[in-house]
Amino acid sequence: MQPHSNIPRNVNPLDPVSPFHPLNQPRPFALPRCPSVPLSSLTPAPLSWLWPRRIPKGKVTLLAGDPGVGKTFLALDLAARISAGLPFPDQSHPHPPASVLLLAAEDDPLTSLIPRLTALNANLHNIHFIDPHPLHYTHQVLNPPVTTCAPKTAARVSRKWMDKGFAEMNWEGYEKALDDSAELRRIARLEHRRNLRQALAPTLRRPFNLNDAESLALLHSALAARQSPPPALLIIDPVTAFIGTDDASSSRAARSALTNLTDIALAADIAILILTHLTKNPRAKTIHRTAGALSWITASRVAYILENTTNTGPATLSLIKSNIPLHQTPLHFAINPPAPASPTAPTNFSPTPPTNWSTPTIPPPPPPNPNTNTNPISNAHLRITEIQAAETFLRTLLANGPLPMSEVENAARGNAFSLATLRRAKQNLYVASSRAPGDTRWIWTLPNSETPTATLVQ
Repeated sequence: MQPHSNIPRNVNPLDPVSPFHPLNQPRPFALPRCPSVPLSSLTPAPLSWLWPRRIPKGKVTLLAGDPGVGKTFLALDLAARISAGLPFPDQSHPHPPASVLLLAAEDDPLTSLIPRLTALNANLHNIHFIDPHPLHYTHQVLNPPVTTCAPKTAARVSRKWMDKGFAEMNWEGYEKALDDSAELRRIARLEHRRNLRQALAPTLRRPFNLNDAESLALLHSALAARQSPPPALLIIDPVTAFIGTDDASSSRAARSALTNLTDIALAADIAILILTHLTKNPRAKTIHRTAGALSWITASRVAYILENTTNTGPATLSLIKSNIPLHQTPLHFAINPPAPASPTAPTNFSPTPPTNWSTPTIPPPPPPNPNTNTNPISNAHLRITEIQAAETFLRTLLANGPLPMSEVENAARGNAFSLATLRRAKQNLYVASSRAPGDTRWIWTLPNSETPTATLVQ
């Protein structure tokens, strides 16, 4: 029987509503259903803020900057304010203290993080340091067998004995052929490496990986264990150190890591601040200056840049990108030089924190010049009038005959016409440019129908 022989001639089997359409035929299995809901059934939720109008909760915020500009110090300043309930830089009212988690790969907690946080008046009981290498290797590290000879040695030995007519590899003379000093040294080196790896296997640790399920489970457990006070911020410095063996320039690795972090931020109702470096190209667009893939910027909901263009004075914290309404006003951030400690002051309190926040002062606009018309319509009218005056000047200048282009340009400069205005008038008047054979000068000529209508302005 031919396929579709029972389909009537007046029925199109490719019609989606036809019972003979392939998708409408009975199937031996059920197609999976893609979950979807109408947007009308969802209730919009307001944004929850960690730093009002600056850093939202439930989302990932990126902070990029050059080494030494103060990215880590800025993140620790925010951590100190959150842990102690101090107001944010552009806020005046305090907030309830909350816990902060630090995942840092470059700064040592004993020599860098704790002294800085102490100087910033942080409550160290509310700041928790996550081990950047929390996972141990559970499988023993082994090398391939070391009793086999190298391929070159095997080929040499086999060819040596086969030339003498002994093709049997199990002949006792083959064992004597392995008595090669180079081969024995190679086997000794491999055995030493194998024994060393086996001895160090219980102590080797794997770094934290934002794309690894085991690492993410540890991060979830760390957030769930901090209940009093509840966590509010997770700082990852730098984020490119915690993507395992993946390349930071890989868009897939960046999006995968940021998707996992977004899920954690939504589940724990916290803000996640990730730090990264800038590229070495200062001429690139600001949004393209972050190191690694562009997805670090595009997949983050909020992105800031901390840069100091003058190398003196405070750095500027500016907004690069955001898909939510935020404050667009930049902030100045400076690290004050350490002051000598007073013998009577407590060691865990600094009356003058080593950071200073300020709002950059925007210079007032210059006073309007009464001689300058700022109306765009009037300016356009003046522009048209200037071109018309240039047309009149050019028509009058060329009325008595063709002239070299150099003389026309010199005359235009003497009458305060720019070369751009002169060329525009030349184009409007259809002035012809020609050059005689053997002459290097360009000659401007009016069309035959042109007649002078005004006198030359002296």
